[in-house]
Amino acid sequence: GDVQNATAIWLGPGLEGAGVAIDTAYNYYDADAIAAGIADSGRTRGSIWLTTKVPCSSKESARVHFEEQLAALEVSYVDLALIHWPTGCSDDEIYETWCALEDALSANQTRAIGISNFNETHLDHLAAHEPRMWPPAVNQVE
Repeated sequence: GDVQNATAIWLGPGLEGAGVAIDTAYNYYDADAIAAGIADSGRTRGSIWLTTKVPCSSKESARVHFEEQLAALEVSYVDLALIHWPTGCSDDEIYETWCALEDALSANQTRAIGISNFNETHLDHLAAHEPRMWPPAVNQVE
């Protein structure tokens, strides 16, 4: 498919294959195609920066979403795991999702954790919960 081919070209040899990073998310539903594209590219896992995002939810749901991403991407870890879009999420859901990412970091399933599209209010509410690992490594803004 298009995502598989684009990933293979992005990561592959030659001038077209100058890419070193892939950014995906649970809600993009493209992890299987990205995994196939990585395999087609011939690149090793260690030579690619891989970011994924999970939607805010309960801690258990966030854990499941993250592990499903790892399985679909056919990797044992990602370089960066983010909470995807806090809009429409309760403060508790955001905090529980953060806790799931902290657990993934502790389990070496990700090298760093962060947030995506958070504003100052979202960040303040998350910090008020006194998370174990703080601050986020990055706030990826669209």
